[in-house]
Amino acid sequence: MAAQSDDLVPVPYVTQEYLEARLKAAGTAAVSIPERTKPSGYRTAWPEVVRSVNEAYGWHAEQSRFPVPSAKAICDMYEVFDWLLLLEGLDRSIVSARMLWHPLKDRHIVSWNRLARFTGLHKNTVKRRYDVALDRMIPLINNTNNSTDLS
Repeated sequence: MAAQSDDLVPVPYVTQEYLEARLKAAGTAAVSIPERTKPSGYRTAWPEVVRSVNEAYGWHAEQSRFPVPSAKAICDMYEVFDWLLLLEGLDRSIVSARMLWHPLKDRHIVSWNRLARFTGLHKNTVKRRYDVALDRMIPLINNTNNSTDLS
């Protein structure tokens, strides 16, 4: 049975602000995923044993960790990664590097100057290529969102 046009859920129209917000959220999730390089050893629910007086009352600085992203944030991140495949070459690298967001410092991880050194372009050229890449992505994303199979 074919789906009726009034049964379809409306897909949000992607604007530049929406796209930048989604890129920021995906970059935050990508940076925040915990790294598992080796299997974890035996664990217990008991707290660590205090072995000396110096360790008893917070003599060590507290280690700040990134907040672990939710399952929905990770699914949204993969959707944005699919959007990045609409770009090619250097534009994909620029947008991918610029989307990485530090969740604790609340700023970009890769600055425009660092990205300019990496690409060998001027800082203003990198900014312009980033904006053009986003402008090129928006109609492609909107076309893929609105082409729903009705069969």
